[in-house]
Amino acid sequence: MHKIAVSCLVSLLFTMSAPVFAQGEQAALSIKAVPVGQTLPAAPKVTAAVICIPGLTQNASAYKALTDQMAPHGVLVRAVEVTGFANSVVDGKQETLDFNRTIEQVSNTAQEIKKENGGIPVFVLGESTGGLFAMMLAARFPGSIDGIVCSAPTWKVNGMKKIAMYQILDMTVLRSRHKGMAVNAVFKRVTKDKTLRKHLANVETRRQRFTVVESMKFLMFTKKLPETANQITNVPVLFVQGMKDTISPPIETGALFKLLATQRKTLIVDADAEHLIYEEGQFSPRLLLSFREWMAKVAEGDAQVTPKGILLSKDYLQQKKFEAVGNVFAAAGVNPNDTIAQDNSKTAKFAP
Repeated sequence: MHKIAVSCLVSLLFTMSAPVFAQGEQAALSIKAVPVGQTLPAAPKVTAAVICIPGLTQNASAYKALTDQMAPHGVLVRAVEVTGFANSVVDGKQETLDFNRTIEQVSNTAQEIKKENGGIPVFVLGESTGGLFAMMLAARFPGSIDGIVCSAPTWKVNGMKKIAMYQILDMTVLRSRHKGMAVNAVFKRVTKDKTLRKHLANVETRRQRFTVVESMKFLMFTKKLPETANQITNVPVLFVQGMKDTISPPIETGALFKLLATQRKTLIVDADAEHLIYEEGQFSPRLLLSFREWMAKVAEGDAQVTPKGILLSKDYLQQKKFEAVGNVFAAAGVNPNDTIAQDNSKTAKFAP
């Protein structure tokens, strides 16, 4: 029973992400003062939408930079809040998780966005644990969305035993401590940027501990991921993985990619990215451009019908790094069809 509890706690810590929609921010262009007699440029027509699901104990504000960057290209970004990740209390109790209801709400919201915006394509982006929910959505409600993006999907984790030990201490002898050791140990590994790490550690609304019951529920959820991947038969899928990720092993992301039944799938490996990519504005210009180009092709019905691999790198890789990248693509069952140097990136709009 002790081993089961430990395993459950580990799975919860790294893969729990149950979003419930609160009031999301609609992408909008910043307005600047203009001289008298001139008019402001018209906002671009909304041509696509992205619903963003945060990862472990993150919140909708993590996608603010993505919202700002996508707006000028006619892409509406609507982020979600995650029930159970904040220190939110309902009827005197901490909010708990309801995975099925959450997935249904995301599906319904996608359909509402389509209805309100003339049937535009709607994509769902999930980072870290959020990527797992994006996969579940694609398997259960494929008709409600036009594609999913899974960024560093966290279903296998580096350092599981150590984090599990912290989580057990958080729930027992250290329960009175304000900040949980396990959650904060994770955020020390998501990035090497000290300023960003300090910002993440100081988010007061972040939930610090999770229950054994929640852990067991999520353990069953993650065990079904291979089956879930096999149920995604036709929805276009984009996987994005950073090679400097110290939480989600890149090779495991490749293995999960291979399990996807759909052939309309693309894997982007960014040699310079860490665990956080689309959250907290950690994306590179080239990666953001590749994201928009992928959406445009899907929206135009021009998405590839065979698996595709793309490698992004700022410069030439040394032999050791090159072999590591090759192992990820091998695990995914694809070759890097395109190798793109980020320094040569160009700006482009989602829709010409």
